[in-house]
Amino acid sequence: MDNKFNEQNDFIIYTTDDGQVDIEVRLEDENVWLIQNSMAELFDTTKQNISLHISYYPS
Repeated sequence: MDNKFNEQNDFIIYTTDDGQVDIEVRLEDENVWLIQNSMAELFDTTKQNISLHISYYPS
């Protein structure tokens, strides 16, 4: 898996060996941000499961 850093927008795009985009993350203040669909793909689960777990954390 390769990654490419876009310094202008602070994004990293991870790609598979065949060049398909696998997961796109945003970097902000040394934190990695993912949308729920990407989190579900990363952890091999559903978006609903990610939403359930996020709801346990106070905002």
